[in-house]
Amino acid sequence: MDPIIDSIDRLEAIVGQFQAVARRADKHMVSDILSLRTTYANEIMALFAAVKDDPRLKANPAIAARFQSNFMDARHRISNMQLRWKTADIERDPHGYLKDLMEIEAHSAGLRQWGRQALQGKAA
Repeated sequence: MDPIIDSIDRLEAIVGQFQAVARRADKHMVSDILSLRTTYANEIMALFAAVKDDPRLKANPAIAARFQSNFMDARHRISNMQLRWKTADIERDPHGYLKDLMEIEAHSAGLRQWGRQALQGKAA
């Protein structure tokens, strides 16, 4: 069991849930998206805690700093998106929301892949 990889896996699952919910465009879509936003934020905090406590990263401060920087960047990107997409905007244009989400996900997927590689000593 690897707390960081487990957290990365959970983040990936949450993003998948975001995508599924945004595609539904039903009356519960917005409330489910708001709930997932909270879940995502909590998982990012769990990831930061796991990074801070990980012995592999304590032994390599440069990778630890890059790890935190990369995932903080992902958090900022999704936070900025959330600020742009208020409840009424999501209801009015769920496809636009999904499009923005997919752009952020493309970036985040690369960070998750980098994170897995970094923990295996294969990151550039």
